[in-house]
Amino acid sequence: MSKFDNTGKGALWSNKYWAEGEKGPKWTGKITADRDIRAGEEIPLAVWPGDRKSESSPVMRLTIDRWKENKAQRESQPVRDEPRQEFDDRIPF
Repeated sequence: MSKFDNTGKGALWSNKYWAEGEKGPKWTGKITADRDIRAGEEIPLAVWPGDRKSESSPVMRLTIDRWKENKAQRESQPVRDEPRQEFDDRIPF
């Protein structure tokens, strides 16, 4: 069991068996879904270059991009008035 929460994250590695002109994938990897995925559903991804410190490091790192979805949800929520805190300006001596 992994000690990190990889929900909504993934990575791609170079395929060591790939050769120019071959039909196989140049990179392989996986992403861990953060919810149930339906057939045909598009999953928005955000991709960054990997750190490539060694041959076993990923070429790219990715996350499921929920930015637009989260923004729309935040904007649709009503603004709540925070209870005001009373200010006590008395000197305690």
